[in-house]
Amino acid sequence: LARRKDENKSSGTVMLNGRGVTASTMKHLSNYIMKHEVLMGVLTIRENVLYAAELCLAAAKQSSRKALENHVDALIAEMGLTKVANRKVGTPLKSTLSDGEIRRAGIACQLIALNPIIFMDEPTSGLDSVAAIKVVRYIKKMARKYKLTVIMSVHQPSAELFDIYDKVLMLSEGRTLYFGDQDKMVDYFESHGHPCPIYRNPAQHYMKLTNVKFQGSPQLESGKLIAMHNLADEFEDNPEDNRFNKDIPMYLRTMKLKKSFERSYFEQTLILMRRGFVNANRNLFLYWLRLGVFVIIAIVMGSTWMSVGFDQESVQDRFSALFFSIVIFSQLSICGLPSMLEDRNQFFHERANGMYSVAPFVIANTLVSLPYLFLIAVIFTSITYPLVDLHYGTEYFARFLGFIYLTIYAAESLTLFISAAVPNFMGALTLLSVVNGIFLIVQGFFVRKSAIPDGWLWVHYLDYLKYAFEALVKNDFEGLYFDCRLPDNNETISDDNECFCYFPSSLNVTSCGFSGEDVLKEYEYDEIHFSVCAIALLAMIVVFRFSYYVVLKVNRQ
Repeated sequence: LARRKDENKSSGTVMLNGRGVTASTMKHLSNYIMKHEVLMGVLTIRENVLYAAELCLAAAKQSSRKALENHVDALIAEMGLTKVANRKVGTPLKSTLSDGEIRRAGIACQLIALNPIIFMDEPTSGLDSVAAIKVVRYIKKMARKYKLTVIMSVHQPSAELFDIYDKVLMLSEGRTLYFGDQDKMVDYFESHGHPCPIYRNPAQHYMKLTNVKFQGSPQLESGKLIAMHNLADEFEDNPEDNRFNKDIPMYLRTMKLKKSFERSYFEQTLILMRRGFVNANRNLFLYWLRLGVFVIIAIVMGSTWMSVGFDQESVQDRFSALFFSIVIFSQLSICGLPSMLEDRNQFFHERANGMYSVAPFVIANTLVSLPYLFLIAVIFTSITYPLVDLHYGTEYFARFLGFIYLTIYAAESLTLFISAAVPNFMGALTLLSVVNGIFLIVQGFFVRKSAIPDGWLWVHYLDYLKYAFEALVKNDFEGLYFDCRLPDNNETISDDNECFCYFPSSLNVTSCGFSGEDVLKEYEYDEIHFSVCAIALLAMIVVFRFSYYVVLKVNRQ
């Protein structure tokens, strides 16, 4: 009914006011409250409901902030959540709320939108009997006040809870046994030979009646199935009982249906950015864990390549330090994978309920990540660069920082794209490891470009690590001088020591050394341009982010 199933795997027609309704239109007209709600764990109950109201409550645009907050607080109070309204929802690792409180919070986030149709999948699951009755009564109160249609599935309603419902639809094996007023159901079944015993809960009695399984033997199940089919035939053949054929007034058939979001794309982006910054600040696994890891890695790296030096023995060490500086970001990008998958699930849930579109979500995600990734780049560079004693100078430091930042952002964008394309952690982790492994092999550090087979050369040019590494190599080696004098038996170097250069030198014959440009030429890095590397990295970031957008756009989970 909610048009959320794959249309290629289902059949039938969904009619709204006597007209067929598309999945897109239904998305804007309805909310689907699932059995397992998707809430942001780092936000409080109040914040979750408030952001939902800002995004999809029509009156939020005209209301003052105080009026909106009062409306949210009133809903929270009706759900019995006032005492825990300022508690964070929590994560599977740490939660301060009960399952029932989380369930009611999820219901509140969907009810706040006041869409004309609300689908509820077992809304009383996880609630005690008192809470279940109070929640359903409040839902009915809102339905009457705002003229909403609420369709909910229930499996074990108590007698008191069952009395709250207006209409009941009883199904058995996909066929309709009864659809009509709740207070007439018992009389209907009794008139068809199935009375309800006295002091028995009618809902549970007739649910037991319609269940064809657990009969004890295939013969009994077959007999029960035939009886239910006969009951369904009787309902369908009797026009007085079959309420599906009721005439729909013309004004409902011609009523204009809502087909747009409550907020503009710009407003959606701003709200999602505000929520995204709160999430990023509080979610340790999104950026702060990686920041701590990179601080440790930077210290270990700096102390390992401490003052790498300017003799010819240090050339390979410099290459290794620069290579590690970019590779570590591609490998540790997996730290953000769990949070990215959570964001993905949150997005699919909220998008399906018509809260916002794909573009605002992707733009907000892109903008929110900028300062945090830049902070990681600054701290890593500020620790590593002076300890390793790379090319001295503000210009070289700034350029190193810039390319490190682009590398981090490219790695983040690739991980984001894979997290959207592959829905589970192990699958995304495996695919990301394979892609990063291939990029490492053909990047150009382990094997020169001229030695890479033609069949893999195209991957070399698509490798963002290639452009980052080449830029860092050029930035560090260009303008340096390396001493070729060999150390004596005491491991000291003086002007009298023997001169032997590992690299062909372009310097004058009286000089016992070679330049950084000679190293670049020897390793086929002499035609590198910073602008080309920067543009290539920016282009790959755009491609990864756009691919992320496309995957989210076409995937309608």
